Amino acid sequence: MDARYLIKDLMDVNRGSSPRPILDYLDNSGYRWLKISDFRLYDRYVYETKEFIKASGLKYTRFVPAGTLILTNSASLGIPIFLGRDMCVHDGFLFFTNIRTEIINVNYLYYWFLYNRQLIINQANGSVFKNLKKEIVENFEIKIPEINIQLKIIQILDCINSKIELNNKINKNLEAMASNVINSYFDECYDREKYNGIIKFIKGKKPNDVIDYYEVGYEKYLTIACLNGEENKYANIDNMLMTDHDILMVMDGASSGDTYFSTYGIVGSTLSKIEIINNNYIPEYLFFTLRKYKNDIQRQTTGTAIPHTNKNIVLNLEIPKINMNDQLWFKSILDKILQNNEENRNLSQLRDTLLPRLMNGEIDLSNVEV
Repeated sequence: MDARYLIKDLMDVNRGSSPRPILDYLDNSGYRWLKISDFRLYDRYVYETKEFIKASGLKYTRFVPAGTLILTNSASLGIPIFLGRDMCVHDGFLFFTNIRTEIINVNYLYYWFLYNRQLIINQANGSVFKNLKKEIVENFEIKIPEINIQLKIIQILDCINSKIELNNKINKNLEAMASNVINSYFDECYDREKYNGIIKFIKGKKPNDVIDYYEVGYEKYLTIACLNGEENKYANIDNMLMTDHDILMVMDGASSGDTYFSTYGIVGSTLSKIEIINNNYIPEYLFFTLRKYKNDIQRQTTGTAIPHTNKNIVLNLEIPKINMNDQLWFKSILDKILQNNEENRNLSQLRDTLLPRLMNGEIDLSNVEV
């Protein structure tokens, strides 16, 4: 029979801390400074951070060792993840120590938080910015099967997640390979052409009808939050639709200039579909060249409060003119990446289907060996 405990009876719940003003302590190197934007929902580990803090800020934050399970308690609430390296965590995170491992496996705790994320979100307070207090998490009641059952649940879900992570690693290597080849063309090829004669921007718009669930005649509504895996909303297909081998660029917000490829759905108002108007180029090659210019595009955004991609800057950038056979190599790379992404989508659906059934004891695990 499953036992019931309060989380505070099984572990210590700790809150991160921030040196203030934070800008006085940020640096290009030093101690890793974790932010929610450094990882996504369903990532099991976070290894890298975009920002670092100086040694002088260490006493004002919480330096947490690799392997620690943390939980977001503000902004994108209730996301659990393990630290893959030692990191400094601010007050937007909770972290767990002194776990009674004879009662609960920390990996089971990770899946428990995933399964109960909506419960966690519902308990958050605050009118403008939702926040999850340490005391609320401490008093969550958690139903725990015996350790052997926990290990079987972990084994099944970890097997799926490990394959997803392997595919992501393969894709990262493929992207690095393509980036290196692109760099070599920029270094060696002096015959260039401006994007102005190759592409044009078609700005998305916000549909009149956006809903939170799938319905016939609707497709996924592409927003920055959707592209980051944070939400799914749906819009009427009368609006502009992305299809296979289309390029998408973020036009507004902190991620302006980011590009996406073959992302199916309705184009939202903060995005633009990029249409090719020159038959001498294929979208796969153009996608990788636009990726190379990402930092240049972001440095030259317009707008004070909200950055905007300046499409005229993009259109005046130049790319190497290479033959079609060379361009087709990039298609072969992207085809492999997209194939892995499709497998990951199927695996993710399987995991999301199994998670509640496993956590609720609906699947017979008697024949599963650990």
